[in-house]
Amino acid sequence: MWVSNMFSSQFNLKVFIINFLLVSAVIPVAFYLFEFNFEYYFRLLQEDGVLEWSTFWSFIFACILFAIATINRTTSGFKAYWFLAGLSLFCLVFAMEEISWGQRLLGYRPPSYFLAENYQQELNFHNIIDTNFRKIILSIIILGYGVFLPLLNSIPSAQKLFTKWNIILPDINLLGAFAATYILYLTYPIRYSGEIVEFMLGLCFLFTALSTLKKQDAKVFKPYQAYLINTVSSIIVIAFGAGNVLLSQFIKNDSQQYIDAAQTEVEQLHKDFMFLVSGEYGLPRLQCGFHRRVYTAVNLYDIYDRFDTGYFASLTQQGLEEERATFFIDPWNSRYWITDQCTDSNSRILVVYSLGPDRKRQSIGSQIKGDDIGKTYHFRLK
Repeated sequence: MWVSNMFSSQFNLKVFIINFLLVSAVIPVAFYLFEFNFEYYFRLLQEDGVLEWSTFWSFIFACILFAIATINRTTSGFKAYWFLAGLSLFCLVFAMEEISWGQRLLGYRPPSYFLAENYQQELNFHNIIDTNFRKIILSIIILGYGVFLPLLNSIPSAQKLFTKWNIILPDINLLGAFAATYILYLTYPIRYSGEIVEFMLGLCFLFTALSTLKKQDAKVFKPYQAYLINTVSSIIVIAFGAGNVLLSQFIKNDSQQYIDAAQTEVEQLHKDFMFLVSGEYGLPRLQCGFHRRVYTAVNLYDIYDRFDTGYFASLTQQGLEEERATFFIDPWNSRYWITDQCTDSNSRILVVYSLGPDRKRQSIGSQIKGDDIGKTYHFRLK
């Protein structure tokens, strides 16, 4: 009975379906691109791509809206503000973690702890946390906050408790959107599904913030239907995300000194790996399509000691910073990358490259594109 009462008073099938479609629309698009245009799919979802920046703006706008809702509270006291303020802070942290606190955009080098302990070698905390624990936390956020608590809120006693403590929950019409987000996260059907999940979650929190403000001030929002507001908001965050990608092309240091340094360093790194491939020690067999940060690769295969006196390390005698040499960082404070591509059963293409002045990857496979700086080595397995 309590479920039917809840649905009759709060549930709007039209809004429910539109919210679900707005949040889930990215899924069929992603599947299509993954199957028929993987290069474009990869560019959209990679670091500092349109989807990541759209996720950032979803959470930033949600942060601002929750902050406004906090200020608009007519009552006072800890109970009136703590949850709204907490939601605003959560969205801010999530947004900044998404872009590694502006590291790739601004090109600053994170503290050495993050270079060593964060597998992405970036200034963010979520990649330092144990992977399983991180998955549990995100599952609790999506499923617990977005699905279970709204359903629990339909029980009068629980609703009374939530109201007493000013616990702001997503509108019941967002339940399908949160559920779709969790199902995608649980199944992880295609590569980089996590990036899609984060974008969907950002929209869910943005819509939650909008519905919170609507409930606070119905006069302002009355002329506009919830689904119209959410639709426009979705378009805005994607537009802002695309705008970020375009603007970031102008935020780069393409000084010839840096470019020359990167070209020299790539050459020396390449010599190190060529020696390991063709020399007496031999390079550990990489999986076909191996693609890692150089620092990750040398640690993964326990060959770091062979680089201590290698060609790249010797550049410290010519002015290369010790920290850059230790963590294989390029002049723009990005990571050097290595990829091993297969051409047939015996032939391989080894590529070492830098993301270049714009700190974004344009290269695909063994092809060095854009302003990326790399060296390619063709060889045959013995």
